[in-house]
Amino acid sequence: MAERLSKLFSLELFSLENLAKSGFKILLILLGSFIVYEIGKAIISRLLRLTVPAKRIRTLAILLQNLLKYFIFFIAIAMVLRELGVDPVPIIAGASVIGVALGFGAQSLVRDVVSGFFVLFEGIYAVGDFVCLHLIGAPDVFGLVEEIGLRATKVSGISGVVNTVPNGIISDVDRYPLGYIPYFINLVIPADLGRGKVKAWLDNLIEDLPNINRLLVEKPKISEGLDLKEGKILARIKVGIIPSAEEEIKSISEYISVRFKQAFDADISPLISYKLSEGALEKYRHFFSVP
Repeated sequence: MAERLSKLFSLELFSLENLAKSGFKILLILLGSFIVYEIGKAIISRLLRLTVPAKRIRTLAILLQNLLKYFIFFIAIAMVLRELGVDPVPIIAGASVIGVALGFGAQSLVRDVVSGFFVLFEGIYAVGDFVCLHLIGAPDVFGLVEEIGLRATKVSGISGVVNTVPNGIISDVDRYPLGYIPYFINLVIPADLGRGKVKAWLDNLIEDLPNINRLLVEKPKISEGLDLKEGKILARIKVGIIPSAEEEIKSISEYISVRFKQAFDADISPLISYKLSEGALEKYRHFFSVP
C-alpha cells in the first residue's frame, strides 16, 4: 500500500512528459464524466416527473443527482489514476479497510444516514414543506425545508438563517401542509353603525393588515358574510400566520381594536381568536357523521 502511494505521488509519475502523453485522455475522461452527469441529471428529472408526486420531485432529485455525481466522480478518479499508470484497486481496498475501522467510531454518522433513508423513502417531509423539527438535546427548529440529504436536513428559518440538522437527532416532526396556521378573528359590532359603513371599514382593514404585519402569509379575508344577530353585526376575518409566530395574533387583535376605536369612537367587543383547519374539520365531521 505504501509503495502504491509513493508511486502515486512520485515526481517521476507527474513529470511533464507523462502528463503530456496522458493529458489528452484525461481531458476526455473529465469531459465525458461531465456529459454523462448532465445526461443522468436530465434522465433522473424526467423519470421522477413521470413516476413521483410533484411534492417529492425536488427532494428525490437532489438526492439522486448527488449520488450520481459522487459515483461518476469516483469512476473518473479511478480512470485517471489508471491512465497515469497507477492501479486504483489496491488503493480503494486499503481505503475501504480504513473506512471500516473509522466506521466503528462514527456511529452518529451511521445513525444520521439510516434516519435520512427513512425520511426520504417514507416521505415524512419534503423540500418546500414548512416544518418544526423536534431535536434530541437541542432546541426545536422551525422553517422551510431547503434540502434533504442522507446525513442532514437544511432548514431555512424566518430570519434567513439556514440550519443544518443531523437526521439522527430528529425525534419528531410537525409538518404544516398549508404552510401557515389559519386563525379566525370574530368581531361583534353594534348594529347601529350600519352594515355598509362596517363593510367599508373591514375592506380597508384587510388591505392594511399585510402591510402592518409581515408575518401574514396570505391576504386576510372575510370568511363569512356580515350576519345580524341580537342587534349585533357578526364578522369573521381569516388570517394565515407563519408557524412559530402565533403570538402575532395578539398584536393583530390589538391593532384591530385600535383601528375600530379610531373609526367609530367606540370600543369593540373582546376579540376571540382561535386556530382551526378547515380541511381537518371536514375530515372530523365526515368521520363522526351518522349515516
